[in-house]
Amino acid sequence: MVSEASSTIFTIRAITESDGDEKAFGPVTLALPDLATLRPVAVAITVIAALLIFKIRWSVLRTLGICTALGLGAALAGLPGI
Repeated sequence: MVSEASSTIFTIRAITESDGDEKAFGPVTLALPDLATLRPVAVAITVIAALLIFKIRWSVLRTLGICTALGLGAALAGLPGI
């Protein structure tokens, strides 16, 4: 259970600038991101990665390389939120 919570917090932290809020609904606790701190470039790279893996059926290694190049390019271009 700790591993699942850690991966959820990591995912929220990767696409936003905050850890998000935890909301409890009975026995279920959800980690919800703060949408005001959303990183559009990170979200775009995440969507591209999902399309490459699930739609085009590229390997994870190839997708990782493309995402690394996109992130590096965005950082060199000075796009905010990298």
